[in-house]
Amino acid sequence: MPARRPVKAGERHGRWTAAADGFYENFTQFVECVCDCGATRVLNASAWRQAKNPSCGCGRRESIAKKCRKPTAIGDRFGRLVVDGAPVYSGGHYAMVPCICDCGESCMKPQKCLRRGTTQSCGCLQRERSSWAANRDIARRANLNRLYEGANGRIWMRSSWEVAVAYRLDRDGLSWDYEPQTFLLDDRTRYTPDFRVSLGELGDLWIEVKGEYFGKSRDKVSVFRSLGHALYVVGKDNFTAYSGVTPAQANRAYPARPAA
Repeated sequence: MPARRPVKAGERHGRWTAAADGFYENFTQFVECVCDCGATRVLNASAWRQAKNPSCGCGRRESIAKKCRKPTAIGDRFGRLVVDGAPVYSGGHYAMVPCICDCGESCMKPQKCLRRGTTQSCGCLQRERSSWAANRDIARRANLNRLYEGANGRIWMRSSWEVAVAYRLDRDGLSWDYEPQTFLLDDRTRYTPDFRVSLGELGDLWIEVKGEYFGKSRDKVSVFRSLGHALYVVGKDNFTAYSGVTPAQANRAYPARPAA
């Protein structure tokens, strides 16, 4: 075993130097050592000799600090973050870099995370990704499986009829929103019209697209109108006249597909 050879004062291994000859306790050799940084410690001689680069820990700290001290210039960009100042070192282990995100938020981020690419924003990017994923999942759960792609961008809708009505509104040059608001009609009844069309000084026109229009649907429409809202219902009797396509044509043109 390596420790069976007596340790002599002055023997050096790694950053440790033996301050005195080794001594034995319970058949195990120990040695009092001094590190290059000045730290002193009593070590197991066998473990000391077998270690690759023994030190009190200062070697690892210096190695980490050296890596962290690679210059990060003001103005360097990492994803959405732009370096706004000199790195601030914390305990010699890692550096925190002041940054400004593209969203305008100021933040401090670990320099090593910036270089590795694991940090690319103040947190807004993750929130956006989470929001996108949540909206996608909501669309799947709510059966929003018909895609409109027009003047209002990409919107997942519930039926091909709604998509056909949306394109009709685009052709008329009208400004509209899809399901922008839910109304509380009474303590237990909520109602969300399909479209809100802005008519300028004339106010808002609400449009409800409903293939089967009876029972609770008819009651909700009646209460909504009684509250002073202008509401136009597009049903099976007037769908073709309003949208310009038949229900069959709408179903073929705007088929159901999973929300991406």
